[in-house]
Amino acid sequence: MTMGLRRGETWDDYIQKEVFVSTDFCETGFDGILIEWNKDKIVVKHKDTGKLHECKHGNVFGEWWFDDW
Repeated sequence: MTMGLRRGETWDDYIQKEVFVSTDFCETGFDGILIEWNKDKIVVKHKDTGKLHECKHGNVFGEWWFDDW
């Protein structure tokens, strides 16, 4: 299971939806919109700058993550 997903979810559930990107378990990071994904990476558009970022699966979280925290 990929770290940023709940059981039964796929990244397809987050296409064009808000996600949070962080490399330090959400102590810092940025909000973005998931653009696309494949088995190797996830592409997220930074919500403020519009810049595209290629991210590792384990560094991208659905917004539900904060609700559960």
